[in-house]
Amino acid sequence: EYNNEYFTIERSINGKDFEAITKIPGAGFSNAELNYQTIDPTPQIGINYYRLQQTDFDGSSTYSDIQAVSFKNEDLIEVSIYPNPTSNYATLFTPVNFDNGLLEIYDLQGKRVLTKQLASGSTRMEVQLAAWPTGIYLLKVSLDGQHTTRQLVVQE
Repeated sequence: EYNNEYFTIERSINGKDFEAITKIPGAGFSNAELNYQTIDPTPQIGINYYRLQQTDFDGSSTYSDIQAVSFKNEDLIEVSIYPNPTSNYATLFTPVNFDNGLLEIYDLQGKRVLTKQLASGSTRMEVQLAAWPTGIYLLKVSLDGQHTTRQLVVQE
């Protein structure tokens, strides 16, 4: 990276009008290969168009090619998190019919802060959050190869 201040991930439903969905700080200057990742917390059913905007410290920016991703209704599994916002703990509720489950929680910089296996057939899991910094987190839930994300707000 050279002079890289941040990346902005943008999404569009029509392929023309884009909105920023997350911003990830860049490394500035680096000769090492760096990997970045994030999750769209609210993909729309149907085709979603994504592009990456890279912004330098001087404010100039460039855009990646547009990538289309199709989401079907069955791709978005039903999970919920309660209470939200929260300060001490949150309970994740999942459907009962799954064999392999995984919960991953990311901060808004795309750093994974928690990974937990979900017990087969279990419908709830409590996550302790009392020691977590305040902020917004993305929960990625994978059940039998299907994925969904939810936003979690941790407050004081």
